[in-house]
Amino acid sequence: MRKLLPLLQLAIGACLYNTAPAQNLVSQNPSIEALSNQYDAEVGYSGRIFNGAEYGIKYPDVVDHAFLVSEWQPGSINFLDREYKGLELRYDIVNDLVVLKHYNPNDGISISIMPAQEKINSFTLSSVKFVRLPPQVTGEQKSRFYELIVDKEYKLVARHTKEKFIDKSRGAPVVGFQHKVKLYLKKDNEFIIIRSKRALLKVLEDKKKELADYSRARRLYWHENPKRTAAMLVGYYFDLKGEN
Repeated sequence: MRKLLPLLQLAIGACLYNTAPAQNLVSQNPSIEALSNQYDAEVGYSGRIFNGAEYGIKYPDVVDHAFLVSEWQPGSINFLDREYKGLELRYDIVNDLVVLKHYNPNDGISISIMPAQEKINSFTLSSVKFVRLPPQVTGEQKSRFYELIVDKEYKLVARHTKEKFIDKSRGAPVVGFQHKVKLYLKKDNEFIIIRSKRALLKVLEDKKKELADYSRARRLYWHENPKRTAAMLVGYYFDLKGEN
């Protein structure tokens, strides 16, 4: 079945923007109809990545955008344990939504689709990977996406959000979005928020002296770039432990 999926995605996936053209294509080609039926038998119509609602969230009172990056980014989505590559994506970090650009081949118009978020295990924006973590891990009320920064025995992840604020830097005060990043370290069964270099070194206390020396030698200053500093320290921690 897995060998049939790429052909099936080409044949019917691009037609899901409008069900009528898709039905015409399938009815005119028995081989596509057979593939479609076999696909639906395995994962169901609701399993298709393009079978989502159109994204239409707007903030007319805000001068900024709600996305991690405003432009569409090349990416991939792991959807129901299947990898879909060659996509164009944006990540709404106000609402924690992955948005997919979908072209209608009949008129060349593209729309923004929200795939069923609960079926997304992970996704990438350019080379940056995000993973869905459940409440059992994070202690949150629901599953959320986190940037996966270091993927070792311990996981260093970042939660990206945006919140409204009054921006007075543009002359007259306006409402803008402020990008916030919270860092966490998943160690054993703990999900620990990391607010400072001192807090990180406390969690990695078995190599605290070596990490402090490394930080001084590399001039790693938390206030300049917390994510980079944390990534380098956690990476070096596992270098010291001999884990690649």
